[in-house]
Amino acid sequence: MIYSRNNIFSGTDYALNNYHTSQLLDMDFDNLWNNSIKELVRWDSLRLATLDDYQSHTGQEVNGISSDPGFGNPDKGDYSLISGSSSIDRGEVVTGINNDYNGSAPDLGAFEH
Repeated sequence: MIYSRNNIFSGTDYALNNYHTSQLLDMDFDNLWNNSIKELVRWDSLRLATLDDYQSHTGQEVNGISSDPGFGNPDKGDYSLISGSSSIDRGEVVTGINNDYNGSAPDLGAFEH
């Protein structure tokens, strides 16, 4: 089983591309974002255009979002979140991992704003 919480999947082809759909996944409280093509997720041979499509087809990301993550300067490797980012305070507390967060909830991604 693969668990995914509080991550940002931002792709230039798809936010998520899964060819091994028999692998058990538990994904929630993540941000799936892609602004370069029409489909957000490729799930085996299915191309799912929106987060709603992904949620209804797989049951994943019930509390997930799909919006521009608001990275500082990704072209220069800065993946910190800018003020006003939709990824701020959108995560789930994972005991022993992100107990020390700012705001009302943990932020999504690698860096707490």
